[in-house]
Amino acid sequence: MNKFFVKKLWPTPLMSVLLLITTFNLSTVKSQDLSQTLGQFKDKLAELSKKLSKKELMFEAVEAFIESADCADYTHLNLNLKENQIGPEEAQSIAETLKKFTKLTSLNLNLNSNQIGPDEAKSIAGALANLKNLTYLELDLGYNNIGPEGAQSIAGAFTALTSLTSLELYLAQNEIGDKGAKSIAGALEKLQKLTYLSLYLWKNKIGDEGAKSIAGALKELKNLTSLELDLRCNEIGPEGAKSIAGALENLQSLTSLELDLGYNQIGDEGAQSIAGALKELKKLTSLELDLGYNQIGDEGAKSIANAIKALKELKKLINSNLIF
Repeated sequence: MNKFFVKKLWPTPLMSVLLLITTFNLSTVKSQDLSQTLGQFKDKLAELSKKLSKKELMFEAVEAFIESADCADYTHLNLNLKENQIGPEEAQSIAETLKKFTKLTSLNLNLNSNQIGPDEAKSIAGALANLKNLTYLELDLGYNNIGPEGAQSIAGAFTALTSLTSLELYLAQNEIGDKGAKSIAGALEKLQKLTYLSLYLWKNKIGDEGAKSIAGALKELKNLTSLELDLRCNEIGPEGAKSIAGALENLQSLTSLELDLGYNQIGDEGAQSIAGALKELKKLTSLELDLGYNQIGDEGAKSIANAIKALKELKKLINSNLIF
């Protein structure tokens, strides 16, 4: 099994020199050509030193590593390009790079906190759609600005990845809204082989309609054993919470659940709906629940407490925030 890791690359002098050295294989240079080769090395070093504070150095590093590997043979790829001011040109380069890894079964792509909008998301999505052998995907586009259009593109890629058994999707603070949530939900419901789903959609202006769409998708994923759903800091009320609760009730195979609905407006009614769903999850062994800052009163709090008490198989109750 071949693995390929490119971690976050900063334009440091040490990294730059190491990168430059990898492009010059002196063991294959004839003695009469050594002087010329060293001269080229010196020129390259001077050129590289001018780029130490520029983001293109990071992409040269990625390209150098990619070119030195037989991409078609790799099954695992970990590419961390967080906080690198990635825009249109770089996103297209990343997309073209991904297409070279034709046998990938596992991909971790971190593009958090860049300058990725709808067009860049579309480029990335186009590449992902070609990776039909993927069974594990972790995609982090958090703190960008993909909007509902970008979410629709990402969703379109997912419909082609029907072999996925594990999906981690981070789209925090992208203003995808109800429309974007609906697109993501429409794709998720087609991923019937999923056993693990981590969906981080916090601070995305998602209301009850978006929550209902997500709930509708979750209902179809009956093979899930582990679910992480983060919808905090949105605009979800009692009706949205009720829909999510209805979906959870159908996921009878769940053994692990992390649910974060903090900083919404679900109130007592929403809390009672969530409590009713929790009681039905008889196989739960691990629960992390955050319903903080939702205008929940005594009745809602009692409902949640009683539901947790009813979970006889529960072994872990992790950092649950029930500040109402």
